[in-house]
Amino acid sequence: MSFEEFIEKVKRDLGDYLLNYNVVKIYVKEVYKNNGVLYNGLVIRTGDNDIAPTIYLEPYYRAYKNGISMNDIMVNIRDEYAASLENAKKAEEQMQFLSEYRERIFIKVVNYEKNKEELADCPYIPFHDLAITFRYMVFKDKKGMSSVIVTNRLAKEWDIETKELFKLAFENTKKIFPPIVSRLDDVLFEGMEEYIGEAAYSGFYLMSSDCGLNGSAYIIYKDYLSELSQKNDCNFYIIPSSVNELIFVQDKADCNTENLRMLIKDINELLVPGVDFLSDSIYYYSVSDGLSII
Repeated sequence: MSFEEFIEKVKRDLGDYLLNYNVVKIYVKEVYKNNGVLYNGLVIRTGDNDIAPTIYLEPYYRAYKNGISMNDIMVNIRDEYAASLENAKKAEEQMQFLSEYRERIFIKVVNYEKNKEELADCPYIPFHDLAITFRYMVFKDKKGMSSVIVTNRLAKEWDIETKELFKLAFENTKKIFPPIVSRLDDVLFEGMEEYIGEAAYSGFYLMSSDCGLNGSAYIIYKDYLSELSQKNDCNFYIIPSSVNELIFVQDKADCNTENLRMLIKDINELLVPGVDFLSDSIYYYSVSDGLSII
């Protein structure tokens, strides 16, 4: 079954799984996510309220291709719809009050060029070739998370300036996404000696969060960068390929920066989904000079 056929089947049959809801319309709309990546969003409208959560079908199609039955997929879509509807109702009730969201506002770093259109409608802070944006957490649990970007309209309703948003988000991000730094196993980089030198590839570190999401935000945290550098007694190249993690490479004599550029492009093209892309740039951190792009 092609993706187009899958979409049509979901639209046609999903109503049988939503008999407890007064469904009046089920349709699919194209939604541009981070970096302008296009997703197909399933919209379920009922006659009971105006809230219509968007459910992205790409993950469900991948599940189908991996052998999950259509019945199980329909049940999972129904359950996601029910949970999303409940969370959306709570968010709608509370959204007008900043006090309800002060501790939920967090930082998300995105690629500036690929998100210019969205950035025009929201508060942000330029950061080299990136942009610091602000989101508020709707929910976060073991199954995943849902968040919404803080728009100019919402910031105006909350009567909050960008500077104050940054201050709140800077502290909250450390609590919502506690950072985790791990040393990458040499096996992970087996065969990459041609890029980074045989001795250098053992000096790789991965910075992410406890849930594996939004780890790239820590590229703006000078104290974390300084701590890692001083702890290992070296400066670092930083590869910010994904919105979810940063890769740190110890600065060693045999670490060729041009080969690192080749490495990051290969990682981005082969391993990083378009919606998670952050940058093709290489950053450099030194205790004496701070962070820069090389």
